Amino acid sequence: MKTLSRNKALELFEAATKEKSGRWIKHSQNVAKAAEQIASNHPTLDKETAYVYGLLHDYGRSKEQTRIKHVLSGYEALTRLGYDDVARICVTHSFPYKNDIGDVFHCEKFKQNEYDFIWKYIQSIEYTDYDKLIQLCDHLAFESRYCLLEERMVDIAMRYGVSPLTIENWRCLFEIKAHFEQILDNSVYNIINIIPPPPS
Repeated sequence: MKTLSRNKALELFEAATKEKSGRWIKHSQNVAKAAEQIASNHPTLDKETAYVYGLLHDYGRSKEQTRIKHVLSGYEALTRLGYDDVARICVTHSFPYKNDIGDVFHCEKFKQNEYDFIWKYIQSIEYTDYDKLIQLCDHLAFESRYCLLEERMVDIAMRYGVSPLTIENWRCLFEIKAHFEQILDNSVYNIINIIPPPPS
């Protein structure tokens, strides 16, 4: 497995943006910046690695734009290049709740072998703090700005709809946010300079 430097990641990202434009480009840049900022305050995470993972988490969007199939496209493309750790993030970032793929299968036209691969892959691994970090930052970034988790959740629900597993997915994201805030002894919103509204 090859290590992917920041400069090489930027080269791959630049080439990918020329293949297909879209909201995913600015979104990915914001995810990368948020991940770098949070990792900079984390006792064990490396900020350069976090940036690379955030930048390329949607790499498959340059080849496949559908909600979930892009995870497989990104995984396959980066695996072929020998960047297995980043390829992993392409898959894990979309499944904070591991069983969510079972519901997604019925919403998109996966081939059975594609579904079987992603299901087995997700179920066979333990999420690391890098997996969780990109899952979190994916939900803290629009293409134009950082956002509250709730804003991103509503945005995704309005675009793709909800399912019986949506609430479980949201619950996992709030647990991930709490996990990092306990380690950091700080709000992730403070770290990336989001000011949440006061409680009503």
